[in-house]
Amino acid sequence: NLIFDPLVSAIAAGNCILVKPSELTPEASQIIRKIIKEVFHTDEINIIEGDAHLAASLTKLPFDHIFFTGSPAVGKMVMKAASENLTSVTLELGGKSPAIVHSDADINKTASSLVFAKFLNTGQTCIAPDYVLVHRSVKRQLIDVMVLKIQSSYGNSESKVKSSKDFGRIVSENNFKRIESYIKEAISIGATINYGGHADINERYIEPTIISNVEIDSSIMQNEIFGPVLPVLEYQTLDEAYHIINALPKPLACYIFSNSHNIQQDILSNTTAGGTTINDCLLHNFNPNLPFGGINNSGIGKGRGLYGFYEFSNARGVLNAKSFVRMSSLLSAPYSAVKYKIVNILLRYF
Repeated sequence: NLIFDPLVSAIAAGNCILVKPSELTPEASQIIRKIIKEVFHTDEINIIEGDAHLAASLTKLPFDHIFFTGSPAVGKMVMKAASENLTSVTLELGGKSPAIVHSDADINKTASSLVFAKFLNTGQTCIAPDYVLVHRSVKRQLIDVMVLKIQSSYGNSESKVKSSKDFGRIVSENNFKRIESYIKEAISIGATINYGGHADINERYIEPTIISNVEIDSSIMQNEIFGPVLPVLEYQTLDEAYHIINALPKPLACYIFSNSHNIQQDILSNTTAGGTTINDCLLHNFNPNLPFGGINNSGIGKGRGLYGFYEFSNARGVLNAKSFVRMSSLLSAPYSAVKYKIVNILLRYF
């Protein structure tokens, strides 16, 4: 998805393309390589594989455009390297995408959407809801229903979840240790595990986890989780929710759960995000008529559909002077009284 989606836009815009897949997903890279090699000549699209050092050297080359998907930290390095050649960039990054669940939300549907979106690919998607802000009056109900949804999706015991073919593993040991450290730190300063929390480094397995009473300044709330752990925070007024959201860097996505049009519009007006889905999760990513991308820390530039075509091309303005009555000669010095009249006419009508 992260390779072929922008690749379609780049092809449509008439580019020759060099593809560098992530070194953390070698099996997926092999499939990508096989497809590209079978379909395209290397002069059209070529694929190169390697580690972070190779990626760093590539970003120093004078490409016309660089499209990068990854973390904000690496995105900054890509942008810095690209600036040496004044190469334009599209950065699809990530961040802490909030889900806001108001008191009038349909809790059953909301819980289904959150469990699906959070634990899809073991939470390793850039648009996964990173944390939930739920109205105090429905917090307990939401957690209880999410637990039931997890059990119906993956199994009603830790052993069944762990053996489920529908629940994956963390992509690398480093990422496993990072996520596990977030959980341990949160618990050490007072957080509550409402469900899950089990982990096995030998399998890089982290159980679907719901955690509440987390501190805002803890690592789990200051960093994108990118894993199967969902912090749940409560609010009494929307202003409290806005304060938490707007204190963090601007997210890639925001999810609003409310049946009130006024509440939906109020949340939209008081938050900023790259994209938003109302009363569901992730769906804005799949609509080709919508631009997809972040804002500031969560990304630069937009992709998908026509927006992707624009991102991988350069609008070139061309004016054919034959269609004008020697405008430049009429506006050049010396400026006689006749030319002043011409200028005044042009100002009046244009």
